[in-house]
Parts: sequence; structure tokens; C-alpha cells
Amino acid sequence: MADAHTHSIDFFIGSNSGHGPVTYFDYFYHPDDMHTVYLIKGGPGGGKSTLMKRLAQKAENKGLTAEKIHCPSDPSSLDALYIREKGLSLADATHPHVLEPKC
Repeated sequence: MADAHTHSIDFFIGSNSGHGPVTYFDYFYHPDDMHTVYLIKGGPGGGKSTLMKRLAQKAENKGLTAEKIHCPSDPSSLDALYIREKGLSLADATHPHVLEPKC
């Protein structure tokens, strides 16, 4: 829960179901959006989620809103981060939620 000095929104953009994963991760960004998206790719344990958590904490410390998208299979891990005031997004673009640059 965010305190008076942090602005945090935590949510899931997908879920696991009896029929397999259900996700809206493909809608995370569009080329027409007026913000910057960094797609982070790398193997397990490479620091993708840790990087996003640290950036979220820095943003919150500056009074910005950090919208954190948690992994449905590991809620302690982040799949994406959006800092609205900066127009900045980061996303884990590796399997199972592969994202590729859109032109």
C-alpha cells in the first residue's frame, strides 16, 4: 500500500485460467501513443523485474505515479511499469508475454 509520499498503482494485466493464460499484454502500448516504451529482453534472473522495481521506487520517491503490472504467476515480479507523468513505459518483452517493436 502506498503511503502519503508514494503514488503506486498495482494491478495484473493477465491471469492464468483452466484454458491457459489470458492476457491483455498485447495492448500495453500502441505506436500512436505519445510516450516512450522500452522493451526489455533477457533470460530468467537477468534483472528485468528488479530494474523496473527500482525505477518505480525512484519515481514514487519523486512523487510520481508508478503503475506496476505484476506477473500473474509470480506477483512479486513485475511484467511492466508505466510512469504517466514522464510518458515512460518499460515492459518485460520475453516469453510468455512477448512484445516486439511496433512501427
